[in-house]
Amino acid sequence: MLLNRLKQISSSKMIFFVGAGISVPPPSELPNFQKLSQNVIQDIVGDALEEKDIKILSQDLRPEVILQIAVEELEPKVLRSLQMLVSHRPNPNHFFLAEAIRLGNWVFTTNPDNLIEEAGKLMHVDIKSCHKDRHFEKFEKSLSTGGDKTGCLFKLHGHIEESKPFEERYNTIMVALRQVGRGLSEPKRRVLSYFLRTFDLCAMGYSCQDDFSVTPILLETDSNKKGGRGKQSTWRKTGLGNYQRE
Repeated sequence: MLLNRLKQISSSKMIFFVGAGISVPPPSELPNFQKLSQNVIQDIVGDALEEKDIKILSQDLRPEVILQIAVEELEPKVLRSLQMLVSHRPNPNHFFLAEAIRLGNWVFTTNPDNLIEEAGKLMHVDIKSCHKDRHFEKFEKSLSTGGDKTGCLFKLHGHIEESKPFEERYNTIMVALRQVGRGLSEPKRRVLSYFLRTFDLCAMGYSCQDDFSVTPILLETDSNKKGGRGKQSTWRKTGLGNYQRE
């Protein structure tokens, strides 16, 4: 039903912004960021804290901060925690998004897993993706030269390269973690801002609590779309996973 509805509206392209929540339902059953955070904290503190204290810490600290601390304190041991994101199966959310990309829409995600790409393979859809700064720079150049810019997956926090040796498959994620506190890199910021200014946004499985990089861009970017009073509009946060143009 969702795919049929997507085809009905495909003449009006949009961007999908997706977070970890899309990968929690079966058969994917990836850990949400709180569970991932708890595992990382456990690796950091060992037996120094009880389980209830670890749960409290995982609620009070953003996952990006916890992972950045882990990178500084545990690297490369922190990679064991990231293994939780490998070898899962795509669920209907991933198939829906793969079809959205096939129809020429754009998907931005904070998720480093490969489940949208895996769904694309099963559907015989070639998913074009950007996950390094140079990929975003190339895509940005195509925007200015009128090149092909349809149907792309943008991975803002890196990408698990499962075909590479264990020590190398998380390189782009580690780069993104070291960027925490400074926000998205300029190429990623510029591409995301362009799409926010130009197209409607649908958020899926995203908590809107990524205060270090993405949420500020979502809230601060003026839109070229017209608001209800016939003038430029901005995004307003209305709840978890929801934004509305003003």
